[in-house]
Amino acid sequence: MAAQEGIPFIVDETKIGLGSSGKMWSHEHWYLNSNDGGCADIMTFAGKTGISGFYSTVDYRVDAHCCAFEQHVDMVRLMNFGAIWKEIQYRGLLELVQDTSSFLKIELGNVARDC
Repeated sequence: MAAQEGIPFIVDETKIGLGSSGKMWSHEHWYLNSNDGGCADIMTFAGKTGISGFYSTVDYRVDAHCCAFEQHVDMVRLMNFGAIWKEIQYRGLLELVQDTSSFLKIELGNVARDC
């Protein structure tokens, strides 16, 4: 694990996040958990979310007192992200992606077996 070597584990969800894998964040498929030190230290997002940012574990939080860090939040983009997330939930899009990917996996297995 990266933590054992003192290396931060960073996950970039810029292109693959926001439900395109059937989960809100694609790294959820990795079944990481904080109990074994397997969760990401920092996760970045942008792209389809309509807003860019990151979140981190407590160990990697930015200390505003020690460096020049200003937090700017574009409220319009944040509201758009909220609307996008509500639409994903309302239409059950995560479940539809999961169903489609399961079907595709089965069919690709059938093709591979028939070759």
